[in-house]
Amino acid sequence: MKQMVNKSLVLEGAAEELNNYADLAKLVISSKPEGGYDLETMELRLKIRKKLDKSTTHIVLEDAEAAELQKAEKLFKWGALDEQLVDFCKEVRSMSDAKNDKAKGK
Repeated sequence: MKQMVNKSLVLEGAAEELNNYADLAKLVISSKPEGGYDLETMELRLKIRKKLDKSTTHIVLEDAEAAELQKAEKLFKWGALDEQLVDFCKEVRSMSDAKNDKAKGK
């Protein structure tokens, strides 16, 4: 399992209400892959979106779900220039092992 902190955001002029990393992750995971969705990708992304809807302080995903979010984030094209978006992308790309963080007291 992988996790990251669900940090709060203040994005000026965003077209959608984006309050935290879970909202950004939902935006990214909802973007259509090149060529469209196959059944497996659609099912996986819907499962991820449900987990993001329930996220409060941390976003916790299975390894395959985290890998899909990372893949979607790398392909996503942002419509704004913002340091918070850069931080989000870095957090997604370096999601940590939830078991190791719990053992370390994080």
